[in-house]
Amino acid sequence: MSPSSEFIHWIGRLVKFFGLEESIGIIWGFILLKGKPVTQREIVEETGYSTSLVSSSLSKLERLGFITCIGKEGRRKLYRASKSFLDGLESYLKRLTEIEVNNAIYHLSKEAEKIKDSVIKKNAERILNDYEKLKLFLNSFIEMMHKYKHLSKEELSNMLLSVEKGNSVYST
Repeated sequence: MSPSSEFIHWIGRLVKFFGLEESIGIIWGFILLKGKPVTQREIVEETGYSTSLVSSSLSKLERLGFITCIGKEGRRKLYRASKSFLDGLESYLKRLTEIEVNNAIYHLSKEAEKIKDSVIKKNAERILNDYEKLKLFLNSFIEMMHKYKHLSKEELSNMLLSVEKGNSVYST
């Protein structure tokens, strides 16, 4: 496996960790790494995936806002990454929070209200509380990511070290 192929596969593994198909991450990684518009045929040839898998993955990546179709080369659509890796991750985490976590909180709270057994109700409320804390953690992380992703790796490292020493993140 070439270094660029291995790099792309690591992006696929990370995306899989976040609940998407690994193939979607590999295709997005290919487009990100290519750094220029590519056709579906180029993706099929490079990844070895079937045309139908690439097509459905491109549709999902477009829906998520990770890529855009920027026109055509002859009859073939051209795709390019519309977000950097961090922008894509931020967007995905926002969606996860707004849809999945909020949905879980809503439904868990409705179900917890119906529970009569005091022990089970207490445990359900503890789980609901954890979901609400998860939402706060994710929102804080997303806000930090949005605010500081433009920093260089060194600047970010210094800022985070400052936070560890007790200085507020939000004062920078």
